[in-house]
Amino acid sequence: MLRMKTGMGRALRRAFRQDDLLANIVPRQPGTVSQLMHPVRMALFSRSTFRPCSCMRSLARSSKVSAPVATRHLARMETAGLIGSEMCGNKRVFSPLGMVEPDDAAIFSLLSEDAPRRALRNVVLGSAPNQRTLARKLRTYQQEAAVVLSKLVEAGLLDSCKAGREVRYAPSVKLLAKAEAYEKREPAFRARLLAALDTDGVAPRVVGKKACALVVEADRGETRVPVAFQLNPLCDALR
Repeated sequence: MLRMKTGMGRALRRAFRQDDLLANIVPRQPGTVSQLMHPVRMALFSRSTFRPCSCMRSLARSSKVSAPVATRHLARMETAGLIGSEMCGNKRVFSPLGMVEPDDAAIFSLLSEDAPRRALRNVVLGSAPNQRTLARKLRTYQQEAAVVLSKLVEAGLLDSCKAGREVRYAPSVKLLAKAEAYEKREPAFRARLLAALDTDGVAPRVVGKKACALVVEADRGETRVPVAFQLNPLCDALR
């Protein structure tokens, strides 16, 4: 009979992200278990603050885990009250609780994709006022740039107007109003985020801030690691 090498079972469990020992070290309160001490769940949670209203596959890809693994960990965090999910079109999207207004799910689902987010940033910064310029910025065809811009116009984030033979784009009043509203929401979400981390048992300690990203040192069992969280869901698209 062939015998499995010593440690092989443990290695396989790690490969499938099924070894949750770190998540069970010293619960903060009797009978509770920290969800975010697990590195995969912390990675998914952090990423969801940078790309709120992302679908499961997008979060899995950016966190470098498989779709089944991401599904399992997202479900655990949703049960624990760390994130929420809702249907947006034909896909389920995930966001940290309290970060995004429910009516804005479709907007942030669109901005969770790379091309619309980059396109919006270029228009806001004034570096791509038309389709031709944006196509060069995105390194794509003008027809594809036109599709992306039309989605942003349909979402109410950009205004378009004819200027001779070309169509020009500018930030909409709706976008400017939402930018102001979410900037005002930053302190409240910061407090909610730190409270959620504290309740989870990772003993957060703020160590710095870069743009809208808050850098927090958090427990990971026997060690402490820095983790970044975005506080404003529009920050990355506008700055």
